[in-house]
Amino acid sequence: MVDTRSPSGEITIRLPGDLIAELHLLAQEKKRSVDEIVMEACLEYTEPYIWERCHKEDRKVPWTI
Repeated sequence: MVDTRSPSGEITIRLPGDLIAELHLLAQEKKRSVDEIVMEACLEYTEPYIWERCHKEDRKVPWTI
């Protein structure tokens, strides 16, 4: 799983201006930073894939009781 408290890195991405404006507006409304809004959106998108990957790895490990 992603550790949201791990050190932050930088990434440069290009988004449509209208989307950037909406992100700023949403961040103001929620009283959060744009970084927090984007991280939350990215986590919501990626978490199902992370869980699926972990589940595949778990099935490879033989279970012992």
